[in-house]
Amino acid sequence: MSKVILQDVCKVYDNGFKAVKNFNLVIEDGEFIVLVGPSGCGKSTTLRMVAGLEDISSGTIQIGERVVNTVAPKDRDIAMVFQNYALYPHMTVYENMAFGLKLRGYSKAEINKRVMDAAAVLGMEGLLEERPKQLSGGQRQRVAVGRAIVRKPQVFLFDEPLSNLDAKMRVQMRIEISRLHSQLGTTMIYVTHDQIEAMTMGDRIVIMEDGLIQQVADPITLYEQPANKFIAGFIGSPAMNFFAGHLAARGDALEFNCGGFQVAVPADMRSAVAARRDKSIIMGIRPEHIGSPVAEQDAGAPRVPAKVEISEPMGGETYVYLQTGNHNFIAKMDPHRSHRMGETLSVAIMPSKLHFFDPITSVCLT
Repeated sequence: MSKVILQDVCKVYDNGFKAVKNFNLVIEDGEFIVLVGPSGCGKSTTLRMVAGLEDISSGTIQIGERVVNTVAPKDRDIAMVFQNYALYPHMTVYENMAFGLKLRGYSKAEINKRVMDAAAVLGMEGLLEERPKQLSGGQRQRVAVGRAIVRKPQVFLFDEPLSNLDAKMRVQMRIEISRLHSQLGTTMIYVTHDQIEAMTMGDRIVIMEDGLIQQVADPITLYEQPANKFIAGFIGSPAMNFFAGHLAARGDALEFNCGGFQVAVPADMRSAVAARRDKSIIMGIRPEHIGSPVAEQDAGAPRVPAKVEISEPMGGETYVYLQTGNHNFIAKMDPHRSHRMGETLSVAIMPSKLHFFDPITSVCLT
């Protein structure tokens, strides 16, 4: 079993700074978990505590059947892949991958079998006699991953392993690591600040901010049902649009008014936001749900009058940066329509895709 359990884990440094606060998470056997959040949120510190590279201040960490709080990193049966490849420049690829096994006293036959099996999984059979300086960044990262694979650990730990690669190579390595997880079926914990990596790779995603878990869910749930405004703005590219306004009663209905436009609150959302009636509230909507061809075809969809500031054709879609009242927002629009700077539009909103947030707690109400 390679289940990982973190219970009430905290990290407090000598200066009193609380890097990780009451972290509770059960990672199932064979699961691919991604920790994501802005710099300084505590994700790498959490990973290093699992690895044993950071002492925990309180709580327990269990890997498999063992509580490993006081177990040395080398005895935790984990393998870690860092942002820095940390390859030995004077050794060949084969020697780099075999080195850790030699230190552990494995036989030559076992070492050769493990290295050749890992090389086959990663498609590196033809690179085994090369040295790191002869390899591309992506190839070096594969060697670092291969060095971890030969260990056959209970858990793989990845600490922002793709940060040093260019955009094209990051996409390729994302695919390769996901394929590797599918082939090996080993528990993997992956840290990144890149929400695209998180969304495309994780079975579940742990979003962190200020040392706290904000939400744990699969990618689609995070995208469609964010727990709070931070998550709604962090997940998705371009980010969700937010409009600060006021909620007013209109007979039996409720209406959101932000000064530049008004939107009737859909009937199935009224009870969720009723407590904010006659109070301030924040409305959110993703760029693809405003001004999109689907929204524009709905004759009953509410409309937002807006002025075009910038138009960015992306091929399959166009990002249009708009301004209404005191709010700037982005719409993903039909790429076959051109939009001139300064042009005034009336863009349609998909009401079923609205989100409403409490302006005090930031909690998503709908």
